[in-house]
Amino acid sequence: MPADASLRYSIPGDNTLALTDALARDIRRHFAADRENRFQLFLLAAGIRKRYMRRKGSQKDEYEEEFRNWYASKEMDKLFGQLPNLAKYGAAGEVIAHTATLKDSEKYLQRLPTSMRALYSTHLLLQRDKKLFEVCLTIHPTRKSVDEPQSEWGMKGDTPLIHPDATSQEIDVFVERWFATHQPSQSPVNKEKMVLLAKFYVSKDLFAFDKKTGQHLCKVDIKEVEELLGELQRKLPKGKVFAVEDDITKIRDKYYKAKRRSGSAAKILAKPSQRIVKSKTKPSAKKAPKKS
Repeated sequence: MPADASLRYSIPGDNTLALTDALARDIRRHFAADRENRFQLFLLAAGIRKRYMRRKGSQKDEYEEEFRNWYASKEMDKLFGQLPNLAKYGAAGEVIAHTATLKDSEKYLQRLPTSMRALYSTHLLLQRDKKLFEVCLTIHPTRKSVDEPQSEWGMKGDTPLIHPDATSQEIDVFVERWFATHQPSQSPVNKEKMVLLAKFYVSKDLFAFDKKTGQHLCKVDIKEVEELLGELQRKLPKGKVFAVEDDITKIRDKYYKAKRRSGSAAKILAKPSQRIVKSKTKPSAKKAPKKS
């Protein structure tokens, strides 16, 4: 390592680490610079996405050939990863740009996570419901059913759903549950006054996904299961004569956990340190032939 680099990246000595206001300011400056640089990078990717991504007929959006050639020639994949990953950087930038248009934007921008994955999950929420996105910047909302009015929503804890340390998994789970077709029954079974009428089951293949491709391997999906339960609830006569007890919350959690652990989703969830170690590991030296 060159001498100037070794000095630049040397660990600070005791004389610069006195517990003073200056040390606190220095730490905050580095954190602020890191956050600003990441946000500007996400916004740059969003601009690239808007400028060079086009829809090809009825097919999915894709980057123009000229841009793909430039991306490959400049080895941008070493920075962003493959093109689908660049699109996620751009999605993160769209979240930042939208938040910047809100009233009290400075306050809400400080609540955004800096993780690209977490911001990408937040973008999925923003696409589904802009008003809900803004609510999640202030609280972690809860509701008992999909048709419950906002005036009756509850609140989980004191921390908003979207906060600096929020993870992509936390936000994904919230979105999956919030927009689920079927919500748990609001009328629990009174086992002291009721008798079991019937039981019905679903195949364990509901949780089966191809580990390499992430393709779901069951003939029915979670949405069909939720719709079936919802239809059953609607057809039951109103009153306290009939009731349904279900395990849909546990089933839904198990389904999405299995989905996240399969295919490309599993690679995304892999710890960065594990991927780096794996990619940086040098091939072992060939063993010397044994002496005869």
